[in-house]
Amino acid sequence: MAPTPGPSREALSALITEQRRILEESLAKLSPRQMTQVGITDEGWSAKDLMAHLAAWEQMFLGWYMAGVRGEEPQTPAPGFSWSSDSLAKLNDRIFRQYHRSSLADVRRFFDQSHTEVLEAFAHMSADDLSTPGRYAWTGKGTLAGAVTANTWRHYRWARTLIVKRYAK
Repeated sequence: MAPTPGPSREALSALITEQRRILEESLAKLSPRQMTQVGITDEGWSAKDLMAHLAAWEQMFLGWYMAGVRGEEPQTPAPGFSWSSDSLAKLNDRIFRQYHRSSLADVRRFFDQSHTEVLEAFAHMSADDLSTPGRYAWTGKGTLAGAVTANTWRHYRWARTLIVKRYAK
C-alpha cells in the first residue's frame, strides 16, 4: 500500500502556527510562580520545564535536519539513546536535569529562540523534502513532515494539554 500523503506544506505551517499560539495563550495565563511550580507531569516537571523540553526537542530535530541537508545520518534521537520508551524516558530526564535549574527568563529565551529557528528552517524545506518518505536517511521510511509534526505542533498540543489539566479551575 502506498504511503498516505501528510498535510500540505501550507497546512503544516498553519498547524504549527495555531498550536503554538494556543500553547502561548495557556502559558500567558500562568503567573511566574505557577510557571515554576512542579506537578504538571508525573515526573514533577513545571511549565518552565515543559518549555525547556519542547525547545530541547526542537533543537535535536534541527540538528537531525541540518545533518540530513549535509548528507549525514545523525544518531537519533541522540547519541547513546534509542527510540525505546525506557531510553526516551532517560533522554527526557537528562533534558530535565540540564535545564531545571535555569531561570524562567533563560528558559523563555531558549523556548522563543528555538521556535524562531524552527520556523526559519521550515521556510527552507520544500514540499518534496517534507513529503518524500526516506528523503533523509535519519527519517527511515518516514517523512520530514512527520518529524516536523512530532517536534512542533503535536508536541505543543501535548504540553498545552498538561498545562490545562494542571491549572483548570
